[in-house]
Amino acid sequence: MILLAQDVADSTQTLTIWLVVLATASIVTLALQRLKLSVIPGYIIAGALISPLVDRMVGGTQTVEHIADLAIILLMFGIGLHIDIADARRGMVSLIGIGVLSTIGSCVLGYPVALALGLPPPAAIVAVMVLSMSSTAAVMRMLQQRRELKQMHGRLCFGVLLVQDLLVVVMLAAIPIIRLWSGAGEVDGEIPFTLTQLIAKTFLTVGGVGLLIVGGMTLLPRMMAVVAKGARADVLLVFAAAVAIGAAAVTSSLGLSPELGAFLAGFLLAATPFRHQVSGQLAPMRDLFMAIFFTAVGLDVSAHIVAQYWWVVGLVVLCLVLIKTFSIALAAWSFGASGPISIRSAMALAQGGEFGLIVLAAAGGAGPLLDEQTEAILVGAIAVSLVFTPMLMTAGERWAVALRKAPTAPWVGRFAMRDSPVASPDRPDALGHVIIAGFGPVGRATADQFKRLGVAFVVVELNPRTVERQTKLGRAIVYGDVTNAAVLESAGIEHAAAIVLTMPDDQAVLRACTVIRQLAPDIFIAARMTFMSKAITAKQIGADYVIAEEIATAEAMAKHVAGVMTARVSQ
Repeated sequence: MILLAQDVADSTQTLTIWLVVLATASIVTLALQRLKLSVIPGYIIAGALISPLVDRMVGGTQTVEHIADLAIILLMFGIGLHIDIADARRGMVSLIGIGVLSTIGSCVLGYPVALALGLPPPAAIVAVMVLSMSSTAAVMRMLQQRRELKQMHGRLCFGVLLVQDLLVVVMLAAIPIIRLWSGAGEVDGEIPFTLTQLIAKTFLTVGGVGLLIVGGMTLLPRMMAVVAKGARADVLLVFAAAVAIGAAAVTSSLGLSPELGAFLAGFLLAATPFRHQVSGQLAPMRDLFMAIFFTAVGLDVSAHIVAQYWWVVGLVVLCLVLIKTFSIALAAWSFGASGPISIRSAMALAQGGEFGLIVLAAAGGAGPLLDEQTEAILVGAIAVSLVFTPMLMTAGERWAVALRKAPTAPWVGRFAMRDSPVASPDRPDALGHVIIAGFGPVGRATADQFKRLGVAFVVVELNPRTVERQTKLGRAIVYGDVTNAAVLESAGIEHAAAIVLTMPDDQAVLRACTVIRQLAPDIFIAARMTFMSKAITAKQIGADYVIAEEIATAEAMAKHVAGVMTARVSQ
């Protein structure tokens, strides 16, 4: 009975903690939305506001952090899913060069500033590595909301973020070396491992990540295809989540961050036809993951230390924004980006990020390289920079106008990066195409008619065998459920002139009509329904043209019989 009472008390405590966390986050973000500001700063502010209260609850911070760890794993998996590999390959050399050069430049320029603020050399190196990371979660989310991922500055941001995320591997591997240099890695006067062991561990880590990538590229598409055949749509999501957590476990066992593993899993899954369906299924949870993670970031802010050293935090944020803006803009311009693209990308990436917090956590392990005060200032600076990210992106747009006549680097010539957006390979390039939802007998007949008429069309189909077969035949086809917003976006609904719903499922057609009208208010919707009553409902919720099978059948039969009777009478 005592144990039962303790379990009830623990459950009540946990529920109370989550009530406080989510209710505060909701209230603060609602206020920011009324002011037309980004919600991510709201989560951080909410976490900072309730941090003292949660700390007083038994296990409060640990409870939130445990869930936040899972949230960031699934969040990074979702971000990886949104990466278009075909887009990533375009100009990859330039994007890698910009990412590497800008990260190194931020560290080199920030190092003397860190020394000037009183940090010893090993701690200064760790601090600049922490602050050189930008926020993949925040920047990708904001670019997505602004529909700027396909624009040149959006692609450049993605390239830099991807390189930074991969450079975390190098930074985490460097932490033990820096710890030895500082003397923090010695235990009772003995070095815990030899240089040979360190080199061997590095090769093991790199080899393990390589095997994960190769295994994912070869096995993952086949496994997803097997799961998708004959399974419910939610089974595909469950399996994808298992892949994300499994990849996170692999990288964690290699001494790397689990977030990197989840990101790589999403990135590899993005090469399969199932990416849009899984991404759309994750969408309702993505906002919750975002809220939990960034609220946890706010909880880590030591308000009393930040308040005591507010001017240091402010100075660090100012230096962070200036240094990263300069280094990223200069690197982008050097590799051929125009002035507007360079400044927009640089100011969008001028904040600290979640992978920086991971490097900071690694540096704060056994034999910490940074004292509590410095860690609190760095966390506070990252949190404050995230709060200002939406304003920095808006400022970048204004500076882009001022720099529109700035010349590109003279040595790039015709290889300069252009401002025009890049179309996704899974979307039609021509405007005004038609989307056919469902490729059964009605869908095939409709497609044949459009082909004869010379009308461009894209098919959305949930049968993986059909998708595989039609893809080999060169037909534009997307795997997924037409009621899934991400699937519709991948089919190019924002540019489509019409959509034809041919599925023999009235409820699915009604759900699709609702989603389609939200995404594209002006698109023409033609729907097939089984019963007249459902056809009326479809009209009410947004369908422009509806054909009811029971009425169409009656009309066809009556017409045919009347024709036969007329023929017999005439004889």
